[in-house]
Amino acid sequence: MELSSYSEGRICFEEGIQTKFLIDVWKESKLTNTEFAKSIGVSFACLKNWKYGNTLISIPAFIKIENIAPKTFVRYKREIKEILPEKWGSIKGGKGAIKTIKLKYGEAELTKRRMNGGIRYKINIQNKIEKEIEEFKTNKKEILELYGILIGDGCLYKYKYKNKLIKRVRIDGSINDIPYYQDYIIPFFQDVFGKKTKLKRRKDCESIHIEFNSNKIFEIFHRKMNFPIGVKGEIKIDERLCVLSEKEVDYILRGIFDTDGSLFFVNKKYPYISIVNKSHSLIEQIADILQKRGYHYYINKSKVTGVYYLVLSGKKNLEKWMNKIGSNNLNQLSKYLYWKRFGECPSEKELSMRDRLKRLNLAYNNLNGPLTQPGQMWAPRALTDQSASLI
Repeated sequence: MELSSYSEGRICFEEGIQTKFLIDVWKESKLTNTEFAKSIGVSFACLKNWKYGNTLISIPAFIKIENIAPKTFVRYKREIKEILPEKWGSIKGGKGAIKTIKLKYGEAELTKRRMNGGIRYKINIQNKIEKEIEEFKTNKKEILELYGILIGDGCLYKYKYKNKLIKRVRIDGSINDIPYYQDYIIPFFQDVFGKKTKLKRRKDCESIHIEFNSNKIFEIFHRKMNFPIGVKGEIKIDERLCVLSEKEVDYILRGIFDTDGSLFFVNKKYPYISIVNKSHSLIEQIADILQKRGYHYYINKSKVTGVYYLVLSGKKNLEKWMNKIGSNNLNQLSKYLYWKRFGECPSEKELSMRDRLKRLNLAYNNLNGPLTQPGQMWAPRALTDQSASLI
């Protein structure tokens, strides 16, 4: 019988053989009981239970016995009756209990007990999630940047479906944001929360988005970071986050810029950084943060859409922003790199992101790198073939 294919399970001998096997191993190995137990990675109490036949030997421990008593191992390996699942006793007991309940109380009682068990399971899961939320640290750089991303282009919303409350997280972007989503936003959720999500593209317009269900992520951003549910309205950075260090606040600002911001050049040469949002409170709050750091800005309001524009103009502001805060959005950063190299940068209508990268001799699918610190140059992960076909 080949045991190497089993990662777990229990060895089952005929009655009395297990005790003889362990005694013969002890004689051949000439180890004390404590040394014997340690050599196969179990406690002395566990070995004692095996010796008296109270429980069955685990496969990993049985395989290790070959190293200390090879002759005995080979001899008794032929006498293995069967391999049982790791929790065979619980399975057997459960099946027996089901049969007893059916015979004694009927099918209705069995259904009732199953439902109660399901309720207890749900309560235990909910308690576990609540504990994880309370213990979660919100000053991690990925969380802070995700918070900024949600302020810019994200939302939290919930609805009822079949008497169940569904909590969802959604982030929307444009077609030029595909590398940003693939290299940063999606990996953020995977690395921090273990949440896998896929990028989706609408066929009727040039937009992309990610969307998923998660009570835990929803509540972390809502309860611990005061992110609103539904329409964001007059959203602003939570006051508890504004008192973090300058570097930590930079992560939030970078997330906002990479989603709600843009970089453009008047007459292809004079740079402007613009952050656009419907929330006047947010724009004023960001302006106050930047003013304390020595940035020069002005604020405009669109008479048509009613949105507010925070504008930083000039080379000094741009260089300071890129060196202190930076960007992880390839569309924005490639404009900066192009302007640095050639002294000018055409608009997106005149020069697409793909053509911009070609002229910079940057093959995006050949670049890779980790999350950058504020002020560091961008280093994206490798673009997948699927992503490359979408750009």
